[in-house]
Amino acid sequence: MNTTELFKFSFVDREKERIKMKNFLDSSAKKILWIRGNHGFGKTQFFKNVINEKTEYKLCYVDVKIEQNSVDIISDLMIELQRYNELDFMSYVKNNYKQFYNTTYKKMNNISEKLFPKISNIVSIILSSGYYVITHSDNKKSTLNIISDYIKIILKDKKLCMCIDNFSRCNLETARIFIQIFKEFIFSPCFRACIITTSEDLKSELKDEIFRNFQYVDIEINGFETYEYYYQIMDPIFELEDFEKEDFEYLHKKCKGSPKKLSTIISKLLEKNGIAIKPYGKAKIDKEKMIDILQKSNIKFEDKDFTSAQKWVLFSYLCLTEYVLADTIKDLAMYISKRCFFYRSYSERLFDEELLALIEKEILKYDYSNNVISPCHDLDYIELMDVFSASQLKSMFSQCTYEFLLIKSEIPLREKLLCVHAKEANILGWEILNFRYGKELFHNRQFYDAQKVFGRLTDRLYKLHPMQIIQIALCSYETGNYQMTIKIFNMIKPEQLKFSKVRYLYYFYLGKSYNNIGQTLTAAELLEKSLYEIKKDSILYVQTLNVLHMYYFEIPEKYESAKKIFYYIKNNYENVYPEIWASTMRNCYNFLDDHDSLDILDKADQKVEDELQKAFIKTTKGFIFVKLDQLSEAKIQFKESARTIKCLKKHEYSYVANNLAVCYMIEGRFDTARDILIEAIFWNRTNYCNLTLQTHLMVCSSYLSLNNEIDYYFDFLVKKIENQVITDPIAKRKIYMNLAIVSKRMGRYITSNSYFEKARPYIINSPSEWRYSVLTNSIEFTNVRPSATYLQTLDFEPWFLIYAHD
Repeated sequence: MNTTELFKFSFVDREKERIKMKNFLDSSAKKILWIRGNHGFGKTQFFKNVINEKTEYKLCYVDVKIEQNSVDIISDLMIELQRYNELDFMSYVKNNYKQFYNTTYKKMNNISEKLFPKISNIVSIILSSGYYVITHSDNKKSTLNIISDYIKIILKDKKLCMCIDNFSRCNLETARIFIQIFKEFIFSPCFRACIITTSEDLKSELKDEIFRNFQYVDIEINGFETYEYYYQIMDPIFELEDFEKEDFEYLHKKCKGSPKKLSTIISKLLEKNGIAIKPYGKAKIDKEKMIDILQKSNIKFEDKDFTSAQKWVLFSYLCLTEYVLADTIKDLAMYISKRCFFYRSYSERLFDEELLALIEKEILKYDYSNNVISPCHDLDYIELMDVFSASQLKSMFSQCTYEFLLIKSEIPLREKLLCVHAKEANILGWEILNFRYGKELFHNRQFYDAQKVFGRLTDRLYKLHPMQIIQIALCSYETGNYQMTIKIFNMIKPEQLKFSKVRYLYYFYLGKSYNNIGQTLTAAELLEKSLYEIKKDSILYVQTLNVLHMYYFEIPEKYESAKKIFYYIKNNYENVYPEIWASTMRNCYNFLDDHDSLDILDKADQKVEDELQKAFIKTTKGFIFVKLDQLSEAKIQFKESARTIKCLKKHEYSYVANNLAVCYMIEGRFDTARDILIEAIFWNRTNYCNLTLQTHLMVCSSYLSLNNEIDYYFDFLVKKIENQVITDPIAKRKIYMNLAIVSKRMGRYITSNSYFEKARPYIINSPSEWRYSVLTNSIEFTNVRPSATYLQTLDFEPWFLIYAHD
């Protein structure tokens, strides 16, 4: 027997869970498997144990590593998928696609060995917003189609089970990629999907994404319920004649039912020579030493569990990445020991021995085929990091690791590690180093990864140049963190900015941020200031006027200003800036009658060549057809628009999807509408659209009797509107009216009356007058029945999102 055999626990318990997972794999139900639970209860072991019995499935297993960025995670997925495809991923891309096109910068990138030498290069484009891909036959596709089409090849003749372990570590951007893939293949009989999440790591935003987007089979892995399971695990490995029932009960209590805690205890016993290993037969535990360990308040690794040399090796490993070459760890440990004259007694041979001891005690894991060291369990890694963080040696190790990385250019993730250790060791200029790395990620459109790096600078922004602060603020804007964007922008005084173009960016994006959190009046005031920083009649000036007139339209007292800007652009820029002119004309229905609006939109359509802009024009046409009571034609326009936007700019898809869903709601097809809204909320990035989608989902849930969902959406909207988060009068009218109508349907008449009363100040001269009068028996507003069906429906208050809002 050797030490590693002490950790070969037999798989016990989980019988109910095993049956549930096997039924899922055998079933035709269109669901995913969600395995969840706390650290250390065996979620991964459970999944692998069951899937190994189902040999008909090819396993695509992706373990999301700590602090791994989105490009690396999706690259790992593609590397895993390559195992089951005759063609490697890079060859597949080059054989089937020829160009990437950026809709934002109107830039074309040819797909070649030179431009995209690695999988990560392709993945970074796939994750970038504003790109689509062009096939060799000149078809335009969403970049995500590259992944889904590659999976389709595998599914032609194989069954595939895709498992994302530690899904709770994904940022929202990465999680949405996986969710989109799962939703695309969920109806395939050859595809199964599983996510594994750790409860302590699962953020509320990600949990909401899972709840909203999936029907799932839920398996929760908890601790062993009784002490007998510890006996079943230990009996094949250890002599247990000296152990009483009470000993196992105490072990169960201290380990809280966790098999991982038992593994930690064995590691500690080995360190204290508390296990006698025999060449043949079972090992023997020193019961007194075991009880001594159990009497500690927490069963976890501590500084005193390791010798000085072991800590030297461990700390060297922890200064690198979660998965690292064994030789690199030894090289770093030797480098640091040579830099510190107190530790000249250390040698490469000693580090070899100590690394081997840590592997045998199952503290670290060694992949012999790749010479890679990794943690045996994610909980081990967390505990070891806690030991390292509390050590007085941490700053010295970071200082030396920083120097080591400067001379070792081949280390994976070197630039990222340099930034981390420069900060930890307080290297002079670490702020600039981190800023430059974050800026590089930002320009590669890896906004969420850039945000992580910039996050290290939150308390040090005062040391940066205003231009650098603006860069960080723009990154927050791109990740949808508008409150943080405002906070960062407000650290700068406009007079600090020397160049007018920079002051323009400051006012413009600060204004857009305020608009995205519902403070439209403040947003308009900032855009007014931005106009003074650019040349009148320039393209930026007219573009900004265009945005400003939308904001004005949402502010009742600014309606005439909105109208004035609209006609100013309409009458002066049709031939000068035809694309901006066409964009502005998308708002024509607010100032022209419906038939004139259709005529001018036809003209706008001829002015633009960009398919995305044409799709936006169709969105407006769709709404005009709704107003003309031509609902079938409206749906055609919305569907065509949605198809294009979904391909070319998915993050804009939620607006037109909302409008299409409203058409189905008017027809009483709430189940169809709900499916569309669920997908729309998946892609949405703005607060205003989020309010709209959640309002309509609340209505659909009430007609489909989905009581839990009704309460979820209802409570969300009440919290937003009662906490004065919403200031826009149109949003207030729509939300109050729908809260009142849904409350009435649920028999909550007092609540309903209350919300009708709150809606009343926003009703006059609005499209809601007749509906309000009928529902409240009020004579205060018009009783003239409108002609359009969407204004007549009493089932809900429709909320269309077009260029501005209806």
